[in-house]
Amino acid sequence: MTIRIGVSLFTVLCLCAPATVEARPRAAEYDVFVEAEAAVELRGPIVQSGGRAAACSSEAMINLYNPSDPPAGGYMARYAVEVPRRGAYYVVVWAQGLDTSCTSPFSVEAAGQKVAFTVERAGLPEYYFRYGESVVPHVGGPVRLEKGPCEVVLRVGGRRPHEDHAYNLIADALALVRRDPRRVAAGGPAKLSVKSGDELGPFDPITDFSQGGIGDVVNPEFWSSMSPLLRKLGIERIRIDHVFDYYDAVKRDEAGRISYDWSRLDRVIEQIGAVGAEPFVCLSYMPPALSVDGTPYAPPRDYGQWQAVCRELARHLAEDRKLAGLHYEVWNEPDGGGFLTADAETYAKLYRTAVEGVLEADPTAKVGGPASAVGAWIVQFLQRVKESGAKIDFVTWHWYNCGYDVADYASQIATVRRTLAELGFGDEIELAYSEWNLNGRISPENDSFYNAGSAAATLGVLHQQGLSHSYFFMPKDPSAERELTGWFGAITHTNKPKPVYNLLEAYARLAGDQAAVTTSDDRVGGLAARDGETLRVLVWQFSRSDALAAARRVMVEVDLEGTPLAGRSLRERSWLIDSRHSNLTANPERPGLEELADRRVEGGQEVKLSFELENGGVRLIELTVDE
Repeated sequence: MTIRIGVSLFTVLCLCAPATVEARPRAAEYDVFVEAEAAVELRGPIVQSGGRAAACSSEAMINLYNPSDPPAGGYMARYAVEVPRRGAYYVVVWAQGLDTSCTSPFSVEAAGQKVAFTVERAGLPEYYFRYGESVVPHVGGPVRLEKGPCEVVLRVGGRRPHEDHAYNLIADALALVRRDPRRVAAGGPAKLSVKSGDELGPFDPITDFSQGGIGDVVNPEFWSSMSPLLRKLGIERIRIDHVFDYYDAVKRDEAGRISYDWSRLDRVIEQIGAVGAEPFVCLSYMPPALSVDGTPYAPPRDYGQWQAVCRELARHLAEDRKLAGLHYEVWNEPDGGGFLTADAETYAKLYRTAVEGVLEADPTAKVGGPASAVGAWIVQFLQRVKESGAKIDFVTWHWYNCGYDVADYASQIATVRRTLAELGFGDEIELAYSEWNLNGRISPENDSFYNAGSAAATLGVLHQQGLSHSYFFMPKDPSAERELTGWFGAITHTNKPKPVYNLLEAYARLAGDQAAVTTSDDRVGGLAARDGETLRVLVWQFSRSDALAAARRVMVEVDLEGTPLAGRSLRERSWLIDSRHSNLTANPERPGLEELADRRVEGGQEVKLSFELENGGVRLIELTVDE
């Protein structure tokens, strides 16, 4: 995976700034407002002024400091408030936006009811500001409260599992409010036009995954337990790396002879095949028995032995496993600073010898690279490939949309295509992101419904750019103490779908011929496909400049002329992913793709639909003949 800290081929400096959001509370706007330091009971927290976070109400705050395992019930601050009238209330907590209930021990109870924080952060400050950001509002609820005295408890429970997560929560103020404070207007309505008779050819879904380097991947049960979920998506390829250092497959005896044992890797290959996919093999990292320093991240002592290892793996997969013609990617993020202790010239030699080995064993194999972390080596790599005459079938790189617009994917693809053309390569070379996701660090964003909107918008760009394969990082989280930990998986370690998985499931339902979609606002987009008498439209709203969950009116106009749906009675079905639907944080007992009520629609030559959609939200619409 990638942490981008410098200028790349794409001339983008990845320094993320907090999104603009009105974070300073005005007490008069809330039904109940209380300063954090006004607790009637404190267990563990200390009251402080200033500190690492800048206060946004009074200067005093409380610091629920949690350096060790907490006592029973955790560290807490208890408040006595007066609820003005019976009803449903949202809870707002102004705190330094390090984590929330879905990735940390932070929780709130109101009248004994635990509040589910369905929106991780208003404005989502980025990870570069993780330890220095100002106080931001966290919104949870609603919960039903009775009129009169009410106890509200702010609690920090167990320790965090990751060393880059802070062990304290700095809180500034709390409030109760009947109106949903997140539902701010995100601007005027957007219009999406679908011409279902204007077909663009067969809809070819991009359903690939990249499973990263976590210890769980060597366990077949890690894969088999998520197989039912993966089969729903129609997965075509799953990228696996660490094939030479995780599976204890390559050994050298005292006499210097190399031996191979692919049995552990085979068990994972079998699980990938069980979901109907084929492995996309990342030739990484160096077998320690071959490397110059005994680590997996160094060049080989003998390039002939490295070539032989790659040849033997390709032979085993093509002959023993009957998997000829696979894609082989040489190394992972050689320019990332941590995965290869060598320069671009050394990588080019590593690439050339690996490719020669693979093709000796399987001439039908597809080969490529460089799986670039920041794009820095792509030009040098392609220049050296051209000079050496080494074969290349595809070019890969990684991108995590940390604070950037998804349009950056399009500009990157254009840059790589231009480079290939300038160097005299043909149009047949495939381009692919062999890792992509929303945030390249452990972050609440990855667990949130906001990632569903991000992934939908990304897939829209990839389709627009004509990519046929790209690999979402990753299918499943590693084992952890809690359900949600901010990792990159579409599925939790307990095999529950996150919102981004629900998006991928909705997307996988698009089938048939792709229909033309245009939008009046680039923050709202869509993909559509007609399969006989059924038309499906995937609609999303995603913008880094608007507040998370800000609602926008979306009008969808569907032109049915020239299709079997025209002039017929139709049934409309819809599925929604947002802060309250298809969202594990909001509905832990029902985390899957949530269907709304269906209805009959009189088709005619055109159907007009109108609904609100949150920023980060996704809606799948299905229109089918119902006669």
